[in-house]
Amino acid sequence: MPDWSRAFRNGGRASYKGAGFWVEIDELQGGRRVAVHPIAGGAWLAEDMGRRVGVYRPTAYVASDGVIGEGKALEAACNSEGPGFLSLPMDALVAHCDGFRRNRDKDRNGLIAYDLIFIAEGASASAGLSAGAAIRAGFSANFGSVSVAVGASARFSAALGF
Repeated sequence: MPDWSRAFRNGGRASYKGAGFWVEIDELQGGRRVAVHPIAGGAWLAEDMGRRVGVYRPTAYVASDGVIGEGKALEAACNSEGPGFLSLPMDALVAHCDGFRRNRDKDRNGLIAYDLIFIAEGASASAGLSAGAAIRAGFSANFGSVSVAVGASARFSAALGF
């Protein structure tokens, strides 16, 4: 049986455009796009239209003595224009932040929770973030491990065909 405390990259630490956060729930929506064509008599044809766009919906939080600054940095990254490098416990990719919802509970001082929505960058990703930028993004998020940043960069580069 795997050691689940070590099964995921950085124990749940993640980042977007260099703004670090922790992931409580890591959700991905994917699959295939299927067009259904009805035919007279109650029959139909199902046509495979290709891969569905990946939508990542992590439930995240920041928690530290500098929680307000960390939260504002994450919000600024999500509000900034263009795609950025997203590193999650199970995935590393170039993505757009499609939205976020902040939740601060008065009974949980020192912690700010976020529901985040990221859309995977399409075929034009090769013109965006380079492998070197991916490594720098990993280090700026305080991963503290060269192998994690290089591993994320390798997966990112392989996905783009570098």
